Amino acid sequence: MNPTLAQLRVVVVVAEERNFSRAAKRLLVAQSSLSRTVAEVERSVGAALFERTTRHVEVTPDGVAFVAIAERVLAAYDEGMTHFSGYLEGTVGVLRIAALPSLAATLLPGTVIRLRRQRPQVRVEVEDVLAGDVVEKVRGGEVDLALTAAPVLGVAPPATVDGLPFTALATDTFRCLMAPDHHLAGRTSVAWEELSREAFVSFDGASSVRAIVEAIFASRDVEPVRRVSARNVATVAGLCAAGLGVSAVPAFVLPLMGFAGLASVPLVDPVVSRHIGVLTDPRRERSRAATTLLQVLREQADEDDPLPPGATWN
Repeated sequence: MNPTLAQLRVVVVVAEERNFSRAAKRLLVAQSSLSRTVAEVERSVGAALFERTTRHVEVTPDGVAFVAIAERVLAAYDEGMTHFSGYLEGTVGVLRIAALPSLAATLLPGTVIRLRRQRPQVRVEVEDVLAGDVVEKVRGGEVDLALTAAPVLGVAPPATVDGLPFTALATDTFRCLMAPDHHLAGRTSVAWEELSREAFVSFDGASSVRAIVEAIFASRDVEPVRRVSARNVATVAGLCAAGLGVSAVPAFVLPLMGFAGLASVPLVDPVVSRHIGVLTDPRRERSRAATTLLQVLREQADEDDPLPPGATWN
């Protein structure tokens, strides 16, 4: 039979104290019980661990080797249990988050800063991915939760997105993006139908923004005079800055385009909003760290943390 953790602790303390009486007092056990434990361990491993005299206890060479192993085992166990306790309390561990690139770059940093103040030992891993990948990463258990934008289906946010529970936190509206010297730049608003008279820079087909814009164009019978498309946010900004057209982007995307010095004007008739929120998987128990992150997001909303122009907390 292998020695138990409790027996290993007895052997280590006896080796440290070099005295059965002091070891028994330190462990708050009777000396006779401690002596029996040491004898049981020695029988179990088939080696004498201590040489006993009336005055001294010396650790044998076999005992030195055994105590070194016991100390490593106990240290690993204690460290593991401490870590597990912290995990249960949400104070340690890894929190994995998937997010749309715009939300990962604009909304999430402030949230992580707040989380770090409350849970400094939690390691945060962020994956910035497109909308379809966000859903699959949550459903596949690759992340604990995700920040995403729900499709525009109406004024009220949906309860689910692709069958996963959706907790709405904020909304952002679409704005017309253009070079600062563009003739629309001085306007207070631009109607979607007016984009029929403009060259248009669109995101490519993999973007959730593209899907929303195309749906609005179809509903308003809008067809820009010519188009150019790109996948990267910075590329869309650069094309607009070069005067190759205007674009339609949601408010949370605008900060990623700040380098280009663009102008933006609210798009109206209709005002189109995205619902920004958190996706979770109800089949998996939520970690304490994930629960804390949701609480932090609600704190940000309650305290009205600054958001980009055109975005508001719910």
